Amino acid sequence: MPKEPVINRPKERAERFNSGYKRKKRRIHCPKRAKSYKVFILPFLIMLFIAGLIPGVRYLSKVWDKWEYLEIRQINIEGNNRISMEQIKDWCGIRKGMNILSLDIDSIADIAEEQPWIRYLEVERRFPGSVSIKVEESTPVAVWEDDGKSFFLDEFGILLEEIDDKEIPFLGLPVLTGFKQGNSMKGGKCPSPYWPIGLSIMEDIKDVFPELMGEIDNFCIFSEKQLVILLKEGRKIFLSPGDISIKLRLLRALKERMPDHWQAMKYCDLRFEFKIILMLA
Repeated sequence: MPKEPVINRPKERAERFNSGYKRKKRRIHCPKRAKSYKVFILPFLIMLFIAGLIPGVRYLSKVWDKWEYLEIRQINIEGNNRISMEQIKDWCGIRKGMNILSLDIDSIADIAEEQPWIRYLEVERRFPGSVSIKVEESTPVAVWEDDGKSFFLDEFGILLEEIDDKEIPFLGLPVLTGFKQGNSMKGGKCPSPYWPIGLSIMEDIKDVFPELMGEIDNFCIFSEKQLVILLKEGRKIFLSPGDISIKLRLLRALKERMPDHWQAMKYCDLRFEFKIILMLA
């Protein structure tokens, strides 16, 4: 009997592949599904939710405003000496009975710090109904005189408040005057460009010759090279830029070693290096 032919399957597949044979893709037919209405229902529900949310928030805000639990019942103020509590409350716009959530703390602090006497202010809520206000006041270090007007002057050159000339002798503060550029206004900058020089000399005097501060009536600064210290008895001390501490040590030595000359002094000129020129009465 003749033998049956042997079919080599891998060899047949290779021949088909090399001859460019492509297998036909099968298409599977699926019936069309019905359109879902969820696509339309979801946006509709979102719109209903937003429409109900706005009046709900308004209603809750009215309830919060009238809720006694959130009313301010106590206002604590710390750090004020010259400024009264009522002034601070007015500047901050905080009153008892207000809703504690209605306070804009940042804007309150910014508005209050525009006042010359307030250097720094911090407002803090303390639930349920308490507000804490911490104040750091500006400190006057001298008095600025300008055309018959007198102002408190702080270490940053800010004119804090206009004062009566009659109060100056009782304040214990040195008086600064001299060349100016512009007018003096409460809350504004000192119009003299040389006010830092005057304050610097005051600090040197406090460190080197503190006894002299009690005898000074006025600091007159007309320019960087023309500095005059007026003493209470009408005597004058002339200074110039340089090492002020050395000149003040010479002046202190004059008072300690030659007290008679100090009392009889009409003016003292310290504008020369390591020299003292005296004019006696």
